[in-house]
Amino acid sequence: MSTVQQATRRVWWQAAAALAVLGTGEAAAQAVRAARFTDHTDYVAVAAAGRMLSSGSRCVYCLPAEAHAQTQLLGHPPDIGVMPFANPPLAAWLLRPVAALPLHSSAGVFLVMSLVTMAVSAVLLGRLLPDLPMGRRLLIGVAAATVAPGLSALTYVQWAPLLLVAVAGAVLLAGWGDGIVCGALLSLLLVKPQVVWLVVPALLVAGRWRTLAAMVPGALVWAGSTFAIVGTGGLAEWYRSNVQMDVGDSVKTAGVPGLLVQLTGHTGISFPAAVLCALAAVALLWRLRDRLRADPALAVVAGLALSLLASPHIFGADLMLLAPLLVLVARRRPEAAIAAMASLAVLTLAGGDVPGPGLHALELGVILVTVAAALTRPPVAAPVVLPAPRTLVRSA
Repeated sequence: MSTVQQATRRVWWQAAAALAVLGTGEAAAQAVRAARFTDHTDYVAVAAAGRMLSSGSRCVYCLPAEAHAQTQLLGHPPDIGVMPFANPPLAAWLLRPVAALPLHSSAGVFLVMSLVTMAVSAVLLGRLLPDLPMGRRLLIGVAAATVAPGLSALTYVQWAPLLLVAVAGAVLLAGWGDGIVCGALLSLLLVKPQVVWLVVPALLVAGRWRTLAAMVPGALVWAGSTFAIVGTGGLAEWYRSNVQMDVGDSVKTAGVPGLLVQLTGHTGISFPAAVLCALAAVALLWRLRDRLRADPALAVVAGLALSLLASPHIFGADLMLLAPLLVLVARRRPEAAIAAMASLAVLTLAGGDVPGPGLHALELGVILVTVAAALTRPPVAAPVVLPAPRTLVRSA
């Protein structure tokens, strides 16, 4: 390696170190901000739902009941309006002990859990890079876990940091061939089905039947507990309070359907656009089936990334789950992964939580290029041609 190449590579790794340090600092700052302004975060809906279930109420999706519970929790009517609870009720049921605390203390516990799981995720992600020195593995893991768009999950006290550790573990186990535990971890993501929906076809085309089978018990737990807690009437309330709001909020979403809504001004196209994106994603997965069968970790990561791109209801916070994609790219092209993380940081800084159409398109372009870099086959090394042995001619 020439001196120029060594200097260039050193610059790239210095950039990775800067991203890791800045990302860690920003994560801590956003957690502090969320703890101070918990009243304006999504956690209010989760904590209120947990308290409603503790009191014996099953109507966690009924807007009047939610408004009353959130007003009691805050001590005043919500400043930003009622935040509908959108997750499966089992999530709120499991958080009842935390939700019973005063709101700011409860959010503080959730945020500490989030920061701890992000740290664990960074270590797990680093283990996907066995060919790199330990220090560089940790740099990539930390920079990926604190990727800029995803840090709004801390700002608004959302689920993404807790889901990231499940994703990191699932990808690591998929690479090790442990499909059963991998599938069990992936089923945890069904707390937000829109971030994992295209993992199923990715696993199908990759022939990972054991992983799919292992997801089924978790899916049944989520579905069965939902019917047990809220019943069919509660599901109807969920549709009225969430699906209609999702259509109205689609202009704020981070995927391709959200960009199309921004460009056209028609919120009604978000769900049809998501269907078309999903069909295109499945076609791409089928075309690359041999590549995915050879690399089960890549199959999981590709399914997650395509889920985020095609979903009609994902936000910047959910892009934290792109971390394993960035790390898999770093296996062969560390510079490409570092460049992608730096680009996302700059675009997030310029555009904020809801970027305009131009910056939104650039952000999606960076993600698509990163997906392409992960899915591209590694170059085949040219065969080494050895010189023919010399024939010794004896003199007469």
